[in-house]
Amino acid sequence: LFTAACCGDLAGVDRRLKAEPQAAHAAGGPLNWTALAYAIYGRLDTVNAIAIARRLLEAGADPSFRFDDDWNNRFTLVTGAMAGCRA
Repeated sequence: LFTAACCGDLAGVDRRLKAEPQAAHAAGGPLNWTALAYAIYGRLDTVNAIAIARRLLEAGADPSFRFDDDWNNRFTLVTGAMAGCRA
């Protein structure tokens, strides 16, 4: 699920959520993030990212996920979304 979310594989996200709906709540992968965090911070996909985020949120993903960069800087999903915006 984490790889599918990061890479913009909407069909893969749908398949994995259908098989294991609670996966939307889980953290894992190399950074121990949620799939929603990988989708937002991955920035690999511009076509399906919003649809994937919606699917994950509808499945119960936590929108308040945050992490610390080990320098006492807290990053949220909004931080990641803003970094992907183009002016």
